[in-house]
Amino acid sequence: MSGAKRPVRTRALRAFAPGCLVPLLLALVWAPAYGTPEDGLNDALILLRDMPMDEVYRFLDEWEEKGAWLPHIYPPNLVIGDLPADLDPELRADRRVDALYRKPMTAFEKSAAPAAWSEIITSWLIEEERAPMKRLHEKSNATWDELGVHTVTKPRIDRSDYAGISKTQTGHDRRFGRLVGGDIFNTSEWVLGRSAVGIILPETAGASHSSAERSAVYEEVRAAFGFIAAKVRGYPRAQFVYDIPIAATTTRNFFRTPPDHDESDWVKETMASIGYHWEVKGIGAEPVWEYIDTLRTNYQTEWGITLFLPKLSYFPGAGYTAYAYLGGPYLVAPSGGGGFVGQGNPTTLSGLIVHEGGHLFYTLDEYASGGTSTPCRAVSGYLAVPNSNSLNQDWTCKPHVSCAMASPSGNLCSYSLGQMASVDSDSDGIADVIDTHPVVRMFAIPDTIETTTPVWAGSTQVLPLISQA
Repeated sequence: MSGAKRPVRTRALRAFAPGCLVPLLLALVWAPAYGTPEDGLNDALILLRDMPMDEVYRFLDEWEEKGAWLPHIYPPNLVIGDLPADLDPELRADRRVDALYRKPMTAFEKSAAPAAWSEIITSWLIEEERAPMKRLHEKSNATWDELGVHTVTKPRIDRSDYAGISKTQTGHDRRFGRLVGGDIFNTSEWVLGRSAVGIILPETAGASHSSAERSAVYEEVRAAFGFIAAKVRGYPRAQFVYDIPIAATTTRNFFRTPPDHDESDWVKETMASIGYHWEVKGIGAEPVWEYIDTLRTNYQTEWGITLFLPKLSYFPGAGYTAYAYLGGPYLVAPSGGGGFVGQGNPTTLSGLIVHEGGHLFYTLDEYASGGTSTPCRAVSGYLAVPNSNSLNQDWTCKPHVSCAMASPSGNLCSYSLGQMASVDSDSDGIADVIDTHPVVRMFAIPDTIETTTPVWAGSTQVLPLISQA
């Protein structure tokens, strides 16, 4: 990742003018250089001392500037990522750090680690043993539909009915992170920045996840978003902040009734079981929006998405393996107990989440058949990027390259990344959506200046590109 230095945030400026020369001294924020793990694994697990979320993010920013890659955050105080070994002594000496763990953990370290994090720690420790399964699957040249993995992209939910609504019933004073003050309903316009990820495992009679199965699911989810984070181009990097509600339940029997049948019923029931009841028009997305709104507020993230992962390997009688709503707020996929999912030629859950999770950030399908496959001329996302890598070909197509939106690939093509708003067209290390000319505003200047060394004050702000969609 390039370490080019460019301003990306609003900061104060001061101008000093000796005589007629006016050099502006700007206080700027630079795009840090940071690395990604070469093997796709996370070699460091960090437990922080209790601190507010903005302090957690300040810690992450500082260490990523030193070369760490820390895309996985489990509030309030656990971070997983890649840390060069030569930084260990300095990080252990950081007063904000309670413990740094490397693999394999000793028996003493396991016993001393907080019990509340046992399933997440287990999910981290099993990464190596599960990695060959993912690498083998990524070598397949077959497309999703050829493998019998049928995914469905639900159309973007019409937000026009919600015009004028600015708060959920909980009335949060929202911050929505550092970049863009997106509203309640536009929850995942970019993959850039910090995204809250709600991992909901709807437990139903006869289909509850064991502790080991939950750990396996958490590992698959982290592998999926780690894959996406490693592919994102330009600053700001992608980070994912995970929320795992306890005891989400539903009476829906997914073995008998596919999830898209009377979907609002089980979604609202599941969300009510964890305390979210918001209802305006009666659709299932409403309490999910409320949940995401809470996560974005509490965790100070720009964006938020939700994953519903019931315990089964496939949805009998559904005719599809999984589905997601274009632009969010959620996807539905079988958890497979954290293993393979689907029938015939099953896929890994992580590969499926990369594909379906891409839809939540506006990527389009690229395989040739299926009800939601889209041609090359279709455009999507904040930057209105064409689907030029699609195998559903027309006269606008470009030469096809491997991409997770067409097959279980170890790659995300530039068109899919572009639909997620991850574009750095001038390769300067700053994503196009914030690589704009700064707006400079000078504060009031007196009519009469009675000194040869006046000091003026003002501000500079870099505003994001307006949506091209």
